[in-house]
Amino acid sequence: VEHSENYKELVDAFGNLVLSPLASRMTWSEAASRRIPVFRYAPKSPAAKEAWRLVDQVGAYVRQA
Repeated sequence: VEHSENYKELVDAFGNLVLSPLASRMTWSEAASRRIPVFRYAPKSPAAKEAWRLVDQVGAYVRQA
């Protein structure tokens, strides 16, 4: 609940500059403990798909600038 409230406050303050949040998944900590990117650890996982979505969002923002 607190995370949702914080996210809403950020969106209210910064609008479309706030990117979609990443879900908390075990894949992130498993990849980090092995010191490899989630893209290589589990390339077809939901975590990797969400990370690529974030990369795409940042890329779109940079192209607009």
